[in-house]
Order: sequence, then C-alpha cells, then structure tokens
Amino acid sequence: MTIHSLHHVAIVTPDLERAVSFYTQTLGMKLIARVGETIAFIDIGGTRLELLAKDVAEAQSEPTQGLVHLAWQVSDIQGAYEALAAKGVQFHVTPRPALDGQIWVAFFKDPDGNILELFYTSKPELAAPVA
Repeated sequence: MTIHSLHHVAIVTPDLERAVSFYTQTLGMKLIARVGETIAFIDIGGTRLELLAKDVAEAQSEPTQGLVHLAWQVSDIQGAYEALAAKGVQFHVTPRPALDGQIWVAFFKDPDGNILELFYTSKPELAAPVA
C-alpha cells in the first residue's frame, strides 16, 4: 500500500456558489472540476480544496461546517483498504464508487477521531501529481 500525496482538504459550505466565487474570484485560485451541483474542486497550489454543499455533508452524516476530512490519494484503493484493515484500522465507509466509478473513496478515523479518506480517481484533472 502506498499513499502518494495529500489529495484534498474538504470544507463544508452553506453556499457553494459563494464559496466557489470567493476562492476563484477573490483569491484567484483555479476551479478544477465540478461534481454535479454539490461539489467543487479548487486548485490550491498542487493540493485541492473540495468544497461540499452543506446538504451533501448532512446526507453523509459529516460535519456540516468547516473542515470535514483530509483525503490521501492512492493508486489501489482496495489494496490500501485491505492493508490498513489488516493493521486494525476500522473503516466507517468501505471502498465505494462515486462519479460513475471515476472516483473511489473509503473513510476511516485517526486515533483522535479526525476523518481521513482514501481517494482514487481515473479522472486526470482530479488526480494529484504522484511523486
């Protein structure tokens, strides 16, 4: 199992369009991709910021404001999941597809309860450079 890099930091916002405008227009960052009407990825200098609409967070039982999770990019999500599970890591979301299978995610918590995500994508514009 190899974790390649920090892929994104997720923040919940009650107004996605306002947040996208702030990060792109006010701060001058680049919008990389939209996932439906509820998620936007912003380039923040090699890492991504994932902006989540508040209703998405509520539906996923995630925090509904502020920092939600850190996502680690992996090249083999099933392998990473199995390797961590073998080390005793308990996942509250096992590997599952999103965005028509172009994104796969799995979620677990660190010892202090912070939410961490394993993230795999076959979508080039969403992939972080692999070192």
